[in-house]
Amino acid sequence: MMMKNLLFQLIFLLSVLPYQIVAIENNNQQETLVPETYKVLKIKRIKNIFVIYALKVNDNTKFEIVSIKGKTDNCTKIRVGNEYRLVLYPDFDENDFSRFTVTHVEISGILIPLEREYNRNLYFTSNLIGLCYIEPGK
Repeated sequence: MMMKNLLFQLIFLLSVLPYQIVAIENNNQQETLVPETYKVLKIKRIKNIFVIYALKVNDNTKFEIVSIKGKTDNCTKIRVGNEYRLVLYPDFDENDFSRFTVTHVEISGILIPLEREYNRNLYFTSNLIGLCYIEPGK
């Protein structure tokens, strides 16, 4: 069940790669998911998956971001210590308390450990393909 959920989320993220800002229109009002600035603390590679540990600059919250290796042209590789603007999508809903009991998440047959200090959640972004950074809005 969890594998199907992850697969669905990965397919969804790949389908929204061209869209960097998600907008919802409601009675001439627009709510926009805006990119936030994150500082890369460390990067781990597990087979063809990169786990990027990052700190949200404006509130010092730590995030564990997953990015699957892929092919891109004109790549700007992310580096530890640098800051990047990203839109993050959580694997677990904020109100899903099962994330506190889960220790690993399986992605494409690879177990990714959930780190306690990193919000006990995995995040995906359309701003990364592997370690290649794609600026929001491009």
